[in-house]
Amino acid sequence: MDTELKKGTAKYRLLYFQPNPEDGERVCVGVLLEEDYGRSYSVLYDAKFPKVHCIAPNAEPELIKFYLDDLDDALRSRSGDDPILTLRRYGPQLVASDERLVSLPITETTKLRLLERFVGPCGVSMAKLESVAAQMPRKDTFAEHIGLFVGKYIPRGDILRDAGPKEMFGRAMSDFGTIAIAVRRPRRTIMIDGVDLQLMGRAQAVSRANKVAYKFWQYGRLRSDEYNLLQMPFSRIGVVLDGSTQRSKAYYEGHDYALHQFKKEADIAVDTTSGEGTQELAKMLSSTD
Repeated sequence: MDTELKKGTAKYRLLYFQPNPEDGERVCVGVLLEEDYGRSYSVLYDAKFPKVHCIAPNAEPELIKFYLDDLDDALRSRSGDDPILTLRRYGPQLVASDERLVSLPITETTKLRLLERFVGPCGVSMAKLESVAAQMPRKDTFAEHIGLFVGKYIPRGDILRDAGPKEMFGRAMSDFGTIAIAVRRPRRTIMIDGVDLQLMGRAQAVSRANKVAYKFWQYGRLRSDEYNLLQMPFSRIGVVLDGSTQRSKAYYEGHDYALHQFKKEADIAVDTTSGEGTQELAKMLSSTD
């Protein structure tokens, strides 16, 4: 049987995701529920995020899920922190509405009704939306920016975008992820991937850093005896691109975490904020070896 709370002891806020904050467009992706006079918080969402497809077909559901799970953990573990301040840490990608009173006793059915009303799909067929989204090219803005950075040292025609094992080594291996850009030198392949702090908040930077570090770890296995047929040497370069003018605590956390991950899994970690690793990368790119 559903456990009920007395009417009037619960409130909720709608949680909006803004794919491109500068455009002003936003879509409801979850409900923040406050129960028992603020002593308990929970974040409700549908992991498919059906409405997101209406305004941002190429948005990554796992990134939105990361935001909401992180917010849920932060609110559940907070020790006297103002929930408004906690919410602000996730802006501008994730913003909340003003408080609203729940007009029904809080039960599992009530939670489902809130989700159905505010987070449910818009009036377009999800199958149709997914079909359209699958046909749209996904632009990796990081690859564009790192391409400009690397282009200072080599001709842009030498840069491979979204490169996998087939493009870099002439060998198809389906279990390996693609790299933002790769540079083929006469005796070495240079893989370059990372995070762009001009475009990413803390949660995005952490999520992308984890993905890039995992890919670097994957490719590191190619140096083992299991893949001894692979003769071409390679280097993995993890880059943290600077660009933000507002360097908050969250900014530095995203920056430091990404750099930490790249130092573990990349051969060279490049930090364009401090200049760390940039000379090594420039020398490698300029080399004729």
